[in-house]
Amino acid sequence: MLLEFFLLLNYAFAAELQYTINDGTTRGSYIGNLPQDAQLDSPLNVHQRVFKIIEGAEYLDINPSSGDLYTKTEIDREKICGIKKECTLEIEILSSPQQFFNIFNIKLLILDLNDNSPTFPQSSFHLSLPESAPIGTVLRLSPASDADTFPYQVKKYFLESEQKPVFFKIKEDSSNFLIPQVELIHELDVNRRARHVLKIIAEDGGG
Repeated sequence: MLLEFFLLLNYAFAAELQYTINDGTTRGSYIGNLPQDAQLDSPLNVHQRVFKIIEGAEYLDINPSSGDLYTKTEIDREKICGIKKECTLEIEILSSPQQFFNIFNIKLLILDLNDNSPTFPQSSFHLSLPESAPIGTVLRLSPASDADTFPYQVKKYFLESEQKPVFFKIKEDSSNFLIPQVELIHELDVNRRARHVLKIIAEDGGG
């Protein structure tokens, strides 16, 4: 019974901390000093403690005597959380010996950066239209994808053509802007031009 009471008493001293880092933070980057950020009562006690990560050791390192926290590996938000809106790692650290026993529960919030570019499933698309296709005919293309979270995913498409006059434009359709649609705006004449070469550009939320 005494042992159970002792453990419950020490668990009451658990500290909750949160740190924020950026996606792509490199290995060995300093995050913070655990005893200082947790506001442990006595600086003298800090040097008598031994800190150890018991959950999340694949992501963080801690200096066992000073309590300095560092990244153990490069932080790749997409690998850890995919495209979730919020990406948080749960880290648990203990300090010993018994008279200085503490639990530190850390939430490591990883902010997304625009570190991925949009990519199309193919580098080129080959489409056909009859010469008699009316102005306003729309061709739908496969959309580009972006591994970043929503604020940095594909937002808009542009069309470039070095040929004059311009025969096509990107169809403006706010209800379906994530799928590129090319609209015919000039009558086709196979005798004058049998092949049109266009460049589709995808722009993400980071510009």
